[in-house]
Amino acid sequence: MKRAVRLSVGAGGELLWEDPSPWDALVARRLGLPFAGNPPKGCLVPERAGWWSLKTMMVAVPEAGTANMETLWAIHDEAMETTVQANKSPVEAKTFVTQRTISLLDLKRRIARQMFQQCRLCPLRCGGQLDCPAAGQAQYHQHFVHLGEEREIGQTLALEMAGCNMHCRFCQKGGTLLTGGAYHRLSQALWQDILAYGQDAFHSLSLVGGNPDQSLPGILDFLAEAPPESAQWPIIWHTNGYVDPPVYDLLAGIVDVWVFDFKFFHDDCASQWSRAVRYVDAACRGLTGILESQRQVPVIVRHLLLPGHESCCAKPLIDYVGAWARRHGGHRLWLHLMDQYVPAWRIGSGDGRMQEVIDDRVVKSMRQRAREQGLRLAGEAKPDAEHPEWWLWR
Repeated sequence: MKRAVRLSVGAGGELLWEDPSPWDALVARRLGLPFAGNPPKGCLVPERAGWWSLKTMMVAVPEAGTANMETLWAIHDEAMETTVQANKSPVEAKTFVTQRTISLLDLKRRIARQMFQQCRLCPLRCGGQLDCPAAGQAQYHQHFVHLGEEREIGQTLALEMAGCNMHCRFCQKGGTLLTGGAYHRLSQALWQDILAYGQDAFHSLSLVGGNPDQSLPGILDFLAEAPPESAQWPIIWHTNGYVDPPVYDLLAGIVDVWVFDFKFFHDDCASQWSRAVRYVDAACRGLTGILESQRQVPVIVRHLLLPGHESCCAKPLIDYVGAWARRHGGHRLWLHLMDQYVPAWRIGSGDGRMQEVIDDRVVKSMRQRAREQGLRLAGEAKPDAEHPEWWLWR
């Protein structure tokens, strides 16, 4: 896999190696070059790194034979309630898999496969004709140690999944992840590539895109093959919010941190600039479901500020998230108002304000609105001493 080498000069004049691949990381170490963006003081990571996914591998559930989906979900929900969501340690939760049982992770894989076959992963109901991977075989474009995430995430191993069900016309990755490119199947060999970085190169594993939601069956298969060393890495899952709620239920007990990329807050905007229908309802139900049912999991809500979309999208989204935080408490919720919009991919001369970049005054205004709503902005929040069980101060 070929990638451009990115070097930069640090504040002290030192040469830094940015977003290294495994080969880059090896060369950088031998040359004595540090990675750019080493976790700053104040980087937050989950206290129980990899704990949730480890537990789903250790919990045994009935094999259930040829049971229908309703029965499979009933078994799943009971296991989640009595083990994973009961906040027991992996040792306390451990049961022994026998000839008549399977692991909770294997049950999730079985349900995910059936959801894929029934075209129940997202609201499009396209019959698998758009961007779901063929036969559920997940594909990725590249992986690298990513240095540009929120401070709360820090230095993470980004696995760029191919495909997305929205196809936003301004997608900065549209030319590579959505319309074809050098794709690779998730496999056991990929774990060896990940381990080759070295355990000190990153401290989490991020499923990014494109959009990983439509690759759910393949990703769960991939995680089931994870080596023991991977238990130290929390799993960070990026979603575009255009997903059927059961997908989030399946990922409960797998995901350590959610990054919820809330694209629009008006259905007309969603249909004009992407191919999502009734996006706002789907995204609101998804975000609310995660916040209410996965109370032990931190959530970062991202919103890319779009030129000319302050009144229809940015303001009502900020108000919506702020209202939820005031009702339920925002100790595990962060908002990231992103300012890096550029008129990329399929934005052309007839697209009005979308041909512009976002105005700095708009960015400052929207961030101030979020602060007035009592929301914590990513990169500004301090550790919450009242809830140390969710975060470890590094």
